[in-house]
Amino acid sequence: MARVIANEELAAHNTEDDLWLAVNGKVYDVTKFKNEHPGGDEVLLEVAGKDATEQFEDAGHSQDAREMMSSYLVGHLEGGAVEEHGESGCCSSNKCSPGNYLMYAGVAVGVLAVAYFFFKRRSCARTKWSK
Repeated sequence: MARVIANEELAAHNTEDDLWLAVNGKVYDVTKFKNEHPGGDEVLLEVAGKDATEQFEDAGHSQDAREMMSSYLVGHLEGGAVEEHGESGCCSSNKCSPGNYLMYAGVAVGVLAVAYFFFKRRSCARTKWSK
């Protein structure tokens, strides 16, 4: 059975040299990972000793990042609801990446539309001058 971590114990691990955080009801000791974190150690230090679920999900972490977390697992947060992630990597509350994909698709369509009109306008200007 997994170790149960009280909120008070989690809160005590809030320094650069002893950094724990909770995500989706699970507690992780990320002290050794902080210097490798792609977002920088300051991101982790802001949520040290706290429930960082919202910040973690808002960042849209990849499935690889989620799988990497298991090596830092300490236990389960007392009273915390543990949410498991499927193959898509998204949590059941749908705070994760599906919206991000739509945003990227929208940006791509917008860039292509601007490029199309720019080049179309440019080619029309050339034909006017070449006559």
